[in-house]
Amino acid sequence: MKKVTLIFFFLFSSVTNAQIINSDQDFERDFLIKFDGICVQNIDSLDRIKSYASNQKWIILPDEQSALIKPKIIGLGYAAWGFVEKSKAFMIGINDADKANTCTMATKYENLNKFKKYLNEFYKLQLMESKKQGIQTYEIYKLNFSNNKKTWIFVTYSNELNYEFISISILQDI
Repeated sequence: MKKVTLIFFFLFSSVTNAQIINSDQDFERDFLIKFDGICVQNIDSLDRIKSYASNQKWIILPDEQSALIKPKIIGLGYAAWGFVEKSKAFMIGINDADKANTCTMATKYENLNKFKKYLNEFYKLQLMESKKQGIQTYEIYKLNFSNNKKTWIFVTYSNELNYEFISISILQDI
């Protein structure tokens, strides 16, 4: 329980990433590389993500703490973990419901403009919808994925001071 509490402390602490991460590193780019390697490249086999989580000894998140990334419809393969790397907390969730696989990663971000720049450099995306509700913005992108399956990227973020939290999900029909 202490490890889970530690993850949430890092997610919502007021310490900025600039204070934690060296200035010569690019957190947003590294975050998207993690998302690509863990979620995008393994969206067709969520068991590989489960095996990797076990191998890396990620912390299994209880339901009440995984609420930030938990989908509305839960499949049999749903799981959520947290881990801390370089003093930065991450949450990851996978799901296999409604004839689709999903994988979500969430963390605090430092620079939203950099994140969006790298997102568009990494993937061929088409913005399908953007909504703002309260302090959150929700964007849906169609992804031209190499396996020709219907694939979307969902990005939810807040750019409110001290609430610089972002989640990114990939959803692919199975």
